[in-house]
Amino acid sequence: MKDDEKIQYTKYFEMFDSNKSGTLSISEMQTVFAQTKLPRDVCAKVWDLTNPDSAEVFSKPMFMMAMHFLYKRR
Repeated sequence: MKDDEKIQYTKYFEMFDSNKSGTLSISEMQTVFAQTKLPRDVCAKVWDLTNPDSAEVFSKPMFMMAMHFLYKRR
């Protein structure tokens, strides 16, 4: 992941982390994934890769990896 991508993904994370908890809920992440308009199977694969333990929240690093995969897929 390039430095400019990290900066961009950090800005997105901060935008979606409206309560400033440092994590995103499952419902917030579902909104993020839906906004990509990528096929459901692609989103499911990225979700599984970035949340292999089925955590109830996405940390900033998890979010950044998900965004990176989703942008590369586009």
